[in-house]
Amino acid sequence: MVVDTGATTISMGASMAKHLGINYESGQRIRMSTANGVTEGRRVILKKVTIGEISQYNIEATVSINDALPVVLL
Repeated sequence: MVVDTGATTISMGASMAKHLGINYESGQRIRMSTANGVTEGRRVILKKVTIGEISQYNIEATVSINDALPVVLL
């Protein structure tokens, strides 16, 4: 997990989304601009995100289909 102060959403690769049990395949299809170029992704809503004692609900996230992200960006 990496805190990305310039990120607009939480972002992760498809492998991590699968590992976390996120059904990204039913998410909205999007094109994502990354440092490595443009790639296909899905926009999803995470029911709950918890870091330490802080929880937030209904958080937008993006999933890179081609696993371009080796870590989760917060």
